[in-house]
Amino acid sequence: MSFKIESDVPMPKLARGRVAATRFPLAEMEIGESFLIPCDVADKKTLDSWRRKVLAAKKRVNDAQFKTFTVADGLRVFCVGVD
Repeated sequence: MSFKIESDVPMPKLARGRVAATRFPLAEMEIGESFLIPCDVADKKTLDSWRRKVLAAKKRVNDAQFKTFTVADGLRVFCVGVD
Protein backbone atom coordinates (compact mmCIF):
# COMPACT_ATOMS: atom_id res chain seq x y z
CA MET A 1 0.00 0.00 0.00
CA SER A 2 1.33 3.45 -0.83
CA PHE A 3 0.10 6.82 0.34
CA LYS A 4 -0.29 10.02 -1.68
CA ILE A 5 0.90 13.25 0.00
CA GLU A 6 -1.55 16.09 -0.67
CA SER A 7 -1.54 19.86 -0.12
CA ASP A 8 -4.44 22.25 0.38
CA VAL A 9 -6.75 19.80 2.15
CA PRO A 10 -8.56 21.73 4.90
CA MET A 11 -8.00 20.34 8.40
CA PRO A 12 -11.23 19.42 10.21
CA LYS A 13 -12.04 21.25 13.42
CA LEU A 14 -11.12 19.46 16.62
CA ALA A 15 -13.97 17.51 18.13
CA ARG A 16 -14.45 16.90 21.84
CA GLY A 17 -14.81 14.00 23.28
CA ARG A 18 -0.05 -3.14 10.82
CA VAL A 19 1.32 -1.44 7.91
CA ALA A 20 5.03 -1.11 8.67
CA ALA A 21 5.63 2.30 10.23
CA THR A 22 8.35 3.05 7.70
CA ARG A 23 5.81 2.93 4.85
CA PHE A 24 4.09 6.11 6.00
CA PRO A 25 5.52 9.16 4.16
CA LEU A 26 5.87 11.20 7.37
CA ALA A 27 9.55 12.10 6.87
CA GLU A 28 8.83 13.55 3.41
CA MET A 29 5.91 15.74 4.49
CA GLU A 30 5.90 19.53 4.76
CA ILE A 31 3.69 21.51 7.15
CA GLY A 32 0.14 21.65 5.77
CA GLU A 33 0.43 18.44 3.73
CA SER A 34 -1.62 15.35 4.49
CA PHE A 35 -2.30 11.84 3.30
CA LEU A 36 -5.34 9.60 3.49
CA ILE A 37 -5.46 6.09 4.94
CA PRO A 38 -8.58 4.65 3.30
CA CYS A 39 -10.57 2.58 5.82
CA ASP A 40 -14.06 1.90 7.16
CA VAL A 41 -14.79 4.87 9.43
CA ALA A 42 -17.69 3.00 11.05
CA ASP A 43 -15.24 0.49 12.54
CA LYS A 44 -13.75 2.15 15.64
CA LYS A 45 -11.23 -0.68 16.17
CA THR A 46 -9.84 -0.18 12.69
CA LEU A 47 -9.53 3.59 13.17
CA ASP A 48 -7.82 3.12 16.54
CA SER A 49 -5.44 0.59 15.02
CA TRP A 50 -4.42 2.99 12.24
CA ARG A 51 -3.96 5.83 14.76
CA ARG A 52 -1.65 3.63 16.86
CA LYS A 53 0.38 2.79 13.76
CA VAL A 54 0.76 6.48 12.89
CA LEU A 55 1.75 7.24 16.51
CA ALA A 56 4.43 4.54 16.38
CA ALA A 57 5.70 5.83 13.03
CA LYS A 58 5.91 9.47 14.08
CA LYS A 59 8.32 8.55 16.88
CA ARG A 60 10.83 7.86 14.10
CA VAL A 61 10.42 11.34 12.58
CA ASN A 62 12.47 13.93 14.43
CA ASP A 63 10.93 17.30 15.32
CA ALA A 64 7.66 16.83 13.41
CA GLN A 65 4.11 17.01 14.73
CA PHE A 66 1.18 15.18 13.17
CA LYS A 67 -2.57 15.06 13.80
CA THR A 68 -5.08 12.49 12.59
CA PHE A 69 -8.72 13.13 11.76
CA THR A 70 -11.53 10.81 10.75
CA VAL A 71 -12.97 11.94 7.41
CA ALA A 72 -15.69 10.44 5.21
CA ASP A 73 -13.43 7.98 3.43
CA GLY A 74 -10.85 7.09 6.09
CA LEU A 75 -8.22 8.57 8.38
CA ARG A 76 -6.34 11.67 7.24
CA VAL A 77 -2.88 12.42 8.67
CA PHE A 78 -1.74 16.06 8.69
CA CYS A 79 1.75 17.46 9.28
CA VAL A 80 1.02 20.41 11.58
CA GLY A 81 4.43 21.67 12.65
CA VAL A 82 7.85 21.02 14.07
CA ASP A 83 9.09 21.06 17.64
